[in-house]
Amino acid sequence: MKSFRNIFLLAAAALLTAAPAASANSGGVSGQTILGCTCHSGDASPSVIIGVTSSTGSFNVQPGGVLNLKAVVAHSVNNQFGIDIAVRASASGGAVQGTLAPAANETNNLKTLVKELTHRQSKQGTNKQVSFDFTWTAPAAPGTYFLHIAAAAVNGDGQESGDSWNKITPVAITVGPNSVEDLATANAPVLEAFPNPSQSGVTLKFTLESAAECEITVADMRGNPVFIMPKHSRNAGEQAVVWNGRDAAGNPVAGGRYVAVVRSGNKVSHIPFSIVR
Repeated sequence: MKSFRNIFLLAAAALLTAAPAASANSGGVSGQTILGCTCHSGDASPSVIIGVTSSTGSFNVQPGGVLNLKAVVAHSVNNQFGIDIAVRASASGGAVQGTLAPAANETNNLKTLVKELTHRQSKQGTNKQVSFDFTWTAPAAPGTYFLHIAAAAVNGDGQESGDSWNKITPVAITVGPNSVEDLATANAPVLEAFPNPSQSGVTLKFTLESAAECEITVADMRGNPVFIMPKHSRNAGEQAVVWNGRDAAGNPVAGGRYVAVVRSGNKVSHIPFSIVR
């Protein structure tokens, strides 16, 4: 009887030893924005670069309003990508807030799972980069909510070896009455920013149909002013204003997403741009 028990234990150990390596879930999973994509490897890797932008250049929205968002994921080697997206009550987690949905062009790539968005299958990138377009409908209650994203760059063999993952620092979304998109006015000058992204400052270009007093503000994505150029009278015609990438105290701003707002008379224009340090 004792020898039979030993044989059984040896057989069980052999089965465990022969078990395949941990495998990734090509169909996507939820709940990874906090834990990370640990089915691919144990630790987050800076080799996976994740950026997120808003079509308005702002992460402010009215209660019940809709933000059109884009997540871009890049890796130097792997060219297939998966993602998990959630909006939660705090930067550390909490309950899921609002409603996420794939953009119209992403219904074959993204699906809703337990109120989060994840991939239907790994998405093939172009030149080691891919984008995911999605929307978030804000809840009725004003407040600050946080966008969480975890993403993996995989080699497509179904195993964790050779895969990498990372997650973003949660992005604050302000739900309230003073969103940047509300500032934009009809027939406002078209505003451009060059280069974008930039390693230092940007040149803002716009055209005035008539002479006007202009004020230019650079703000972070929470709407906090970083730099304000005082009001200045400008003649009609093409304008080019250089912002040197420094705050009001003359210190270089941190890398990240910013929005430039130009007020000319009673018209307001804005454009998002990125500083890469």
